[in-house]
Formats: sequence, C-alpha cells, structure tokens
Amino acid sequence: IHHQLPEKLGGEYFTRLDMVVGVGLKMFGELEELRLANRSIRDIKEQVGGFSYGRLNTLVTYYEEFYRMLNEKGYSTGATRIQAVAGGSTKIDFPEFDRIILAGFYALTPMDRTIFRTMLRSESVHMIFQQGPGLQKQIQELGLEPEVVPGRMGGTKYSFHKAPDAHGQVFALSGLIKQLIDGGDALDQNNAIVVPASEALFPVFHQALAMIREDQYNISLGYPLSRTPLYAFFSNLMDLVSFEQNGRLSASSYMKFVLHPYVKNIRFSTRTDITRVLFHTLEEYFTESKMESSFLLADVEGEQAIFDRAARRLSASGESISASLLKEHLKKIHDMTIRKFLDFKSVGEFAERGIELVKFIYTHTTARLHPLFRPYAEQLIGTFRSLAGSLVASQHLQDRLAYGVLLRSYVGREQVPFPGTPLRGLQVLGLLETRNLSFDRVFILDASDDVIPGRAGDMMLPQAAREKLGLDTARDREKLVEYYLHLLLSGAKEVHFFFTEDGRKEKSRLLEKLLWDKEKSGPRWSGDE
Repeated sequence: IHHQLPEKLGGEYFTRLDMVVGVGLKMFGELEELRLANRSIRDIKEQVGGFSYGRLNTLVTYYEEFYRMLNEKGYSTGATRIQAVAGGSTKIDFPEFDRIILAGFYALTPMDRTIFRTMLRSESVHMIFQQGPGLQKQIQELGLEPEVVPGRMGGTKYSFHKAPDAHGQVFALSGLIKQLIDGGDALDQNNAIVVPASEALFPVFHQALAMIREDQYNISLGYPLSRTPLYAFFSNLMDLVSFEQNGRLSASSYMKFVLHPYVKNIRFSTRTDITRVLFHTLEEYFTESKMESSFLLADVEGEQAIFDRAARRLSASGESISASLLKEHLKKIHDMTIRKFLDFKSVGEFAERGIELVKFIYTHTTARLHPLFRPYAEQLIGTFRSLAGSLVASQHLQDRLAYGVLLRSYVGREQVPFPGTPLRGLQVLGLLETRNLSFDRVFILDASDDVIPGRAGDMMLPQAAREKLGLDTARDREKLVEYYLHLLLSGAKEVHFFFTEDGRKEKSRLLEKLLWDKEKSGPRWSGDE
C-alpha cells in the first residue's frame, strides 16, 4: 500500500522495509484504534482528512486501502474480529448459563460498548463496577443507572520514601523488605510490589527478591526484550557485521562482541575458563596495537602469537592445551556466530539463523544457568519464528545494516513475560496488572510524574482529532491510571510510595493530589528520605 500511494508518508525517505517497520507498526496501532471507534469512513475523513503530514497523504488513505486489501485477501486483525462480534452481537446467547457477570471494566472502546449494550438486554447478564474517579462517565456512555453498594474506604496508612535515583528507591525497598522478614512478617499474596516502569524489574529481582525464596514470590509483568543480555548479544553482533567492509571488521566492535559473557563463556569441551583466557589474551594483543583498527577474521585466526601466549598461560596454571586446539576453537566460534551473519538472502533466513544462534548459546555456554535466560530465549525464538513465517520472510534487505535496524525496530519492541502463579507469595506487578486485585500492603516504585501517569506516546493522530473520533487521548490515559491507582490504594491497609525528585524528575501529580486530599481530611502517613 505504502509503495503504491503517489504521496507517501515520509515522502521518499521510507522506501525500504527496514525503514518502514517502525513507523508501520505505529500506524497499524492507530488504524486499529480507528477501526474500534466504529465510525464511518465519512466521519473519519471529516475529522482526520484535514490533518496532513507536511505535503504527505493523510492517514485516512492508508486506513481505506489497508482494510480494503485486508478484506480482499481474507485476513483479519484484532479490531476486525471485535467488529465482527459487535456486528453479530444480537446473536450472542449462552443458554447454558443462568447468570453472566461482566466485572472490573473501566475504559471501553465504542465497539466494546456496542457488544455490552446488546448483552445487557438479557436479564441473565449483570455488570459490576468498582467505584472510582471517572467511572460515572464510563457508566453514562453505556446508558446505565447502577445500584450503588457502599464499600470499605479509608483507614489506609501511607508512607513516602524519596531517593536520589531509581537504584536508591530499590535500595530503600530492599531495606523495608529485610525489616519485615527479620520481624517475622509473612510476605504472602496479600503483599504487592508495583513496578510501573518495567526497567526497574531487574534491580528489584536482584536486590529485594534475592532475600526471598523463589517459591515465595511471583512476577506477573513483562520485561522489555531490548533490555535483556540476550538482545544485547545480538545487538553487538549486528553492530559488528553491519560495518564490515571487504571482509574487514572493526577491532573495537569485535572486542565488544567477543567479551560479551555469552561469547567468552562458550565451552571448550566442558570448560569455559579456557575461552575466557583466550579472549582476554586477544584483548591484550589488540591493546598492544599489534592489530590494525580493522582486520580480517583470518588475520586473527592466523596470528600464531595469540594462541602461543594463551597456551603458555594455561600451561602455567596447570592446563596443557595446544595452540592449534585454541586456534581451532576460535575459528569455530567465528564460524558459528560472526560468519553466519555476514550474508543473508532474505528476512526469513536472518530469522532462522537467529534461532540457530540462540540454540547454540543455550547448548554451548553457561547462559542457561542464569534463572531468567530461558524466558529470554523462548521469547526471542518465538519472535524470530513469527518473522520467519510472516509475509515479509521472502524480502531481501539492502544490507546488513538494514537487518540490524529490523532487529531493533521489530524484535526489540517485544516484551518477555514472566509466567507464574498469582495464588501465593509476594506479588510483583505492573500498575495495570493490579486491576481488580486487592492487597493489604503495597509498595509502589517510580511514583514520579513521568511514570505515573506517564507521558502520552508519540501518536500520529492529533489529540483534537482523537477526541472528536472517540479515541483515547492523553487525558483519558491519565484518568485510566488514576482510576486503577485509586482502586489499589482504597483496598490497602498500608501503602509505601518510592519516588525521585532531582530537578529532572518530580513526584507524580496523582501523588500530589493524594497528599492534598489527605491533608484536608487528617492524614495517616509517614515519610523518610
């Protein structure tokens, strides 16, 4: 569609697949939102048609063409499937059930409301809401007049902990967790650590959760694949091969790659220390400027002095391994990693080689001993498989740099799930994962304004157009976060907020609002820095 339009988004800049992927995924998300708005093409044209992107075509042209072609080819998306259900909602019937309860909903798309209104015509369907800020508007849009049942409110003790940075927040959290453990407190399923910014998950995992047995906590939020060591390994590899010229590689990029833990811990027979000695010897050799800033792999493999020195070092530590075996070992590592990524015939081949390399790392290194390597590997393999089986699998990209861009724009956006059982143990959740759950004690990290409620993502449709079309706006996103935060706090007996104020970050406006409300009503809180 993009190539066929006379005036393309981005003009002549977005001409290659690797360039289009990032903006295409963003556009797809907004097209799906437009579809769920349940508005006619005429309405969309009226509201969106006036917004052009410089001299470029409007988003509505992509919308029309995309769903026309989708229907023509017999494909479906999440939005078109929901639309199909909404279109046939009068036929929805569950005669085998005496009662159907729709519970815990807040923000609904126009298509959702169509489905629910139809279902609510049946006397067997009931809808339950939890009272909170902004809910009245949602109920009115459904045309309901609900019966109000009073619930438990108030009595929550709030504590506020200011730290210089994110690591300071986790350090303060770890101190509280230790106090509770030392005091014999049971950190069971009635306790939750809320991690609104998933980047803080690893520090929490390695510090706070390190004091608790693995079967005594549960993680139920995703972690960005782009922040995992496995992704960093692939990123380093693509940086290395992307700038190869006539077989020559950058010495600095090469050392960055081979000193990654997954590479320098590749087994020589059953041992990894031999590989570490080899690469650290190589590092010394490069530092001594005996190799140029760029080199051929064959240059390193043929530099006998490197292997002789490594062999002598191993011999001094009581290990007798010949220089020829070390040379063979290095060549095998080059063959299984770097050389496999110097040439691709298609996107599908790139993905298949990615899968092969993940399996090689799993089999031949100590990476699998890391407790989180398996979910990283499974997610990355699954992402590569979806790429290998996709409609773009047969596409050939211009160069290795383009494959590196594809890795970052498509693979890097994935989230690694941490499946567990939320039935027992301390719960570690994202903010929206707390929906409809109640905890006695809650620890909330990153209670800073840029995280709670956070900033609106980079959207193609202007906020004014989104509002007129009934799509979520930045204000709606803030209301959603406020509603679920309210539910979480109102159901708790004890809440600890952790935040940073350093000139660049400030405490959440929702937290400021809470402080003000509590100030007026006589608060129960404590705080420290």
